[in-house]
Amino acid sequence: MSMSESVSISSKLEQLLPQLFENKDLRGDRYLRFQLDAGITALIPIDDVRESLLIDRDKITPVPKMSPFIMGAINSRDRVFLVMDLPLLVNLTPISAYAREYNLVVVNIAPFIPDNNSHSSELWLGLAVHKIEGITRTEQKPIKDDSSTPLFSEKSLDEYIYGWIIEQNQTLAVLDLVKIVKKSF
Repeated sequence: MSMSESVSISSKLEQLLPQLFENKDLRGDRYLRFQLDAGITALIPIDDVRESLLIDRDKITPVPKMSPFIMGAINSRDRVFLVMDLPLLVNLTPISAYAREYNLVVVNIAPFIPDNNSHSSELWLGLAVHKIEGITRTEQKPIKDDSSTPLFSEKSLDEYIYGWIIEQNQTLAVLDLVKIVKKSF
């Protein structure tokens, strides 16, 4: 392939697929978006997320004498960590125990543990959710409301929310990992 042929192919691609060659100035904060319950979409800042997984239920090893929302322990990327049923923790419809696979959002909770005696900068927790929808970006900052009016009909969820974002006529709950960790441990 000659130099002129490669330039020609490149210019043709640019004409056919201009969106690939645009220099987009991406703005806003990135969040992992997932279904917490039917009709409730939640967000976690992407900086706190280590990975998202779809795993077989057999990969989770039950741990005796744990809270009902702790599903067990898992090994991923040479790390062992607990998996919790996040909807059950916040008093919503729990993840089906009969599902063949679970959607997990793996987060680093080390910064949220007040007395982190291990001084580890990475301490993972798996959050089982109903469905992972992907990454979303928004320039809106989460709205905080200290009023006693619950944002969602499920008042129990309000205590785990940092704030919310209203986007395209949909209310998205931004979860507060500090409160989730405090409730969990």
